[in-house]
Amino acid sequence: MVSLLALVANISFGQLLDVSKENVPAILESMFPEGRYKTFEIVTEAPGKNKNEIYLGIKSWYAKTFNNPKEVIQSDIAGEIVQGVGRTSGGPYLYDFEITTVIKDGKYKTTINPRKITTVAGKTSMPYPPLEKCYSDWKENKAGFFSTTGSMDNKVFVMVDLVYSTHARFVNEMKKEVEAYASF
Repeated sequence: MVSLLALVANISFGQLLDVSKENVPAILESMFPEGRYKTFEIVTEAPGKNKNEIYLGIKSWYAKTFNNPKEVIQSDIAGEIVQGVGRTSGGPYLYDFEITTVIKDGKYKTTINPRKITTVAGKTSMPYPPLEKCYSDWKENKAGFFSTTGSMDNKVFVMVDLVYSTHARFVNEMKKEVEAYASF
């Protein structure tokens, strides 16, 4: 049995998430409330940090995380909000998302909106369906969708893990960058 834990140091998505094949149906259901991708919101406390320090930390995170942050950042109001559209990959998958950070003195809220998860062309001999297609297929045939052979559930498992591990990594790295900024 393969089991991964998406852990967020000092930050919780509400619970410890056990991303294992046995839990994929429940996780898949939670990722698509009302048939659409779930929006993830994380409020991070930054005690003693003013809006400008937090803002500079967020901007530093964008610069370190993305090859060309100017292409990623869609809206930037100094000390208030930074919004971007990005892409990351894991295995044969691409994960497209929107990320918004609203800044206040002493805290900030990061919202991650999944847009699409697809297969990278040429990285696999068999194209994997997008995660939203897996979800709709599963909704139509819950009992027969996940098999003991692991074919489809392994693919879905990898996609689900990519989403949660990306969120955990982003939140943790952003927090480190904000903590690195101090008043001069």
